Amino acid sequence: MFWKNISVPFRTVGFLLKDNIISEQLDAGVYDRWVGLSKTNLLLIPLTSRSERVINQEVLSIDNIAFRFSFSVTFTITNPRKYVEAFGMESPFASKLDQKVTLACQVVLRDHISKLKSEEISEKRNSLLEGTLPIINSRIEDIGVVVSEVQLVDLSFPKNIQDLFAKVLEAKLRSQADLENARSTVASARALKNASELMKDDDSIRFHQFLEALTKIASKGNHTFMIGEMPTLSQPKSKH
Repeated sequence: MFWKNISVPFRTVGFLLKDNIISEQLDAGVYDRWVGLSKTNLLLIPLTSRSERVINQEVLSIDNIAFRFSFSVTFTITNPRKYVEAFGMESPFASKLDQKVTLACQVVLRDHISKLKSEEISEKRNSLLEGTLPIINSRIEDIGVVVSEVQLVDLSFPKNIQDLFAKVLEAKLRSQADLENARSTVASARALKNASELMKDDDSIRFHQFLEALTKIASKGNHTFMIGEMPTLSQPKSKH
């Protein structure tokens, strides 16, 4: 038979091999090809994304604190011909591809994180890997693969270091609370001072204060109050 029906699935690229040499690259679809007496084979390269997880990577921070981290990486073959040239006729997503991608991630992430202090690493764990994607992709562009996401899964310090971080955080929170209390005290004192300055020469305010004092005294028992000037008692006439 000299004709061959070839089917390439969706989101896949096919390479038609004749006598173990690439004859043609085929996108998804169905094809009829003249193959003659050649030994033919079809190599399929999927274009779907793949994820790998790398766990328990031990690193020293710049201040010589040991810690472990785990990460996941998502990557896709974007240039199938480069992929085939790099890995030969091995099946797609073979172990060599996984190793190449994860190794590039490990090297870049270790170098990136080890330049930070342990306290920075702990505080910035949610944004710790920012800026690493372009560097990773520059290391694997020769194999036709692009990493779309690298995400920190877990990060852990030794127990004694975790306790130290907790104490430092507690001290920071206490100092912030003390600072806020001090600001409130100063603000209250300033307000009282301003109020006293306003009341110092204001007769109406002093009168209101006087009435409030009388009200408080009256509420504690029976009292008699005389408002106004005391009458002048007449002196008895002396007898001669």
